[in-house]
Amino acid sequence: MNAHDAQRALPTQPVDADHFAVPARRGPGDFVRCETATRRVLGYLRPSDGQNLARYDQPETLADPRTVRINPAILDTTIPTTSGTVAAMPLYALARGSYADRSLSRDAAAQYYAELGQVIGYVTVGHNEDGLWVAGALTDPALNEDQLTDIGETAVSADWRYVDGRHELVALYVRIDAALLPEVITRHAVTKGDLLRLLTTGPLADLPDNTLIVMLKDAEGNGGVSPLAELATSRYMPLSTWSGELVRPEDADRTDLPVITMEPVN
Repeated sequence: MNAHDAQRALPTQPVDADHFAVPARRGPGDFVRCETATRRVLGYLRPSDGQNLARYDQPETLADPRTVRINPAILDTTIPTTSGTVAAMPLYALARGSYADRSLSRDAAAQYYAELGQVIGYVTVGHNEDGLWVAGALTDPALNEDQLTDIGETAVSADWRYVDGRHELVALYVRIDAALLPEVITRHAVTKGDLLRLLTTGPLADLPDNTLIVMLKDAEGNGGVSPLAELATSRYMPLSTWSGELVRPEDADRTDLPVITMEPVN
């Protein structure tokens, strides 16, 4: 888990214990939602809220959440509440367009969310006669109004993996526009400051000044290898954690990131 996100999202004051209470089910079509006005997360997971697990020789499988196993080890964070403490797990915000491949193992999928998601809150989970319920709170104080609006319009999704003959809950997340997750985008990218440090300290500083910088293939596997020919400034609209589009300055808005483009020779 990204330590900065997780630490920031840990509540510094006890959370209202009602936020972690078993929610009342509103009906058969109930779903897990985020009530951004109260910062509550509550509801019941539906089969369509989980990852559809498919293999090359099998159709996609929708698991009944009531049969999904909850490994106690996944509730690995202790959250203080007004009536004691509760064992909880992170709720992630994930960029739309990013997904954990269905072929990943349970442990690899868990690592994916920890690396490519932003921790926005903590929730606890459990089973009852109505299904697999989720209850908790949005606890990240850095969430802004645009993020909260997007989060409130998105149902909470689940990732469960087939482990030892049963589906097991791995992670819970919401999808929001990639441009609203700049910390996640820059966490896995080289910034201007990083580039300066790479070129002036450590092993790169010892390379001769005429050392070429070579452009590799893009995230879609396009192009070959080419020397760097030109640097320019632009604005970037991320669509996922690994892809996006350049935006003309006159068309950019405040969610588009300033970037330096590296143009290859060819």
